[in-house]
Amino acid sequence: MRATGSSGFESIPLVDQSGRTVRLADFRGKVVVLAPFFTLGADDVPLTTGVFELLQRWLSGAGLAGQVVLAEVSVDPQEDDPAMLAAYARRVGSSWYLLSGKARALRALWKDFGVSYQVITETVPEEGNWLDGQPLTRDVNYTEGVFVLDRRGHKRFTAIGRPDPGGVLPPALASMLDEDGLDDLDSPSGPTWTPAGVLDDVSKLIGQGRKLG
Repeated sequence: MRATGSSGFESIPLVDQSGRTVRLADFRGKVVVLAPFFTLGADDVPLTTGVFELLQRWLSGAGLAGQVVLAEVSVDPQEDDPAMLAAYARRVGSSWYLLSGKARALRALWKDFGVSYQVITETVPEEGNWLDGQPLTRDVNYTEGVFVLDRRGHKRFTAIGRPDPGGVLPPALASMLDEDGLDDLDSPSGPTWTPAGVLDDVSKLIGQGRKLG
């Protein structure tokens, strides 16, 4: 991971799965780990959530959950309203932040992180989605990665690549994967980021003298 700088992204209004307005500035004083996702993603999105599940478990086990904020932030404002975020949270059992917002807000936020995204139409509809079983006729291509902010809200570490939860996912997440996602779970290709790598960066920022996890 590489160090980066800071910008005005902290004041951009977002919304969480409970419908509350949230800004990254609200998390000042804590380390923040965030990654792009969208609720109907069936490729690498469940892998991202799987990494976050491991992060939350390890941080809780180390007594550090109160010092670190985890947030998956949408790249699909058209679909990801609070109701969809809440449905996703129930499906996967997440206890961390799922954030979305207006299209302009998300575009501005992700521009600051170097994340681009584009909705595409599937010429051949994909298999049924987890929400209602209907074939997926749209997808979102986006820059995959994870970002770690320090207690002052400065971007400190960035890893661009696919999430790698170590080949294992909880059943609820594994059932959401399409064929490409299953392939990436078994044999991730190209640059990847892992829970161990994120925890190593988090430990540097909170002053832990040992690796977490």
